[in-house]
Amino acid sequence: MHRRTMVCNQQYYCTNLRVIHMNEVDIIQFLLVGITTSFGLLIMILGWMGNKVYTKLSEMSTSMHNIEQDFQGRLIILDRRVTTVETRCNLHHEAN
Repeated sequence: MHRRTMVCNQQYYCTNLRVIHMNEVDIIQFLLVGITTSFGLLIMILGWMGNKVYTKLSEMSTSMHNIEQDFQGRLIILDRRVTTVETRCNLHHEAN
């Protein structure tokens, strides 16, 4: 299959003065290797991006939980103030 020659035509691929005959089976094998490698890289990139999205969503969830607790604390303080004002108003109206 390998011969030293300087002549190349459309059916042969020349490298280093060696002519390598590539038939359809060889070409299909190279194409399949390229396709599977590309698919593997795509899966790896999608997994990496999914991990980044999951991490950001987790951070956002933690932040929202902290904001919720802060608002609940503030609402409790406001509720106490409103209750105090309502009690004073009721006492004032009952006294009159």
